[in-house]
Amino acid sequence: MFNGGLSPESIFELAYSTGDYETNDALFGQLADSYPAMIPRTEYMELFEPEDWRSQAIFGGALRVRKFFIGYVKKSSARNVVLLRLGEIALLNAEAHINMNDRTTNTDSILYNKKYAMNIVNKIRNRAGGVALEYPLTNIENMTTEEIKELVLLERQLEVGTEGHRYFDLIRSGKIFDVMTPINGQNQPGSLVWPISLSEIRNTNNVIEQNEYYK
Repeated sequence: MFNGGLSPESIFELAYSTGDYETNDALFGQLADSYPAMIPRTEYMELFEPEDWRSQAIFGGALRVRKFFIGYVKKSSARNVVLLRLGEIALLNAEAHINMNDRTTNTDSILYNKKYAMNIVNKIRNRAGGVALEYPLTNIENMTTEEIKELVLLERQLEVGTEGHRYFDLIRSGKIFDVMTPINGQNQPGSLVWPISLSEIRNTNNVIEQNEYYK
């Protein structure tokens, strides 16, 4: 889906074309060159189980992100940048259903949402490694809503990792500081919004003010 472009799973992508004298060399250098500027954390690489082929697809056994550049040739290749795809939407669907349990006490609805969310997770995992990678659901009644939320969040980390969704997943799930504070010290609510461009502020004669955290 990343290398060919216009995959049936793709929902929204930025089109690149060598015919328009475009390449992805800059992004390739950042992520997948011999000495990339950005590398994955080893803790993330170690989350993948041995039978999960996504590890090879993302990293290729090296400390880099090759997911978007398999078969890429510098100066002569262009790749569409996939921004939104079906696997990500499916896991958002699972997340939405399990979060509905926070608004109901109906036991049938709670069980339905648990099964719905976990069935989606298992479909994603089955594609990534077959039946052996699926979670057993024989005791799903005994799984808590919070446990399933964690599994959905983890599956998003594995399935759409390096695609730009993780940080926003952490904000949405309320886990941003639990994860980021030990990594980079981020612990202030004001840091969750981005700074406003100085040119935008100047263009309004300072009517628009900079977000408080960045003043």
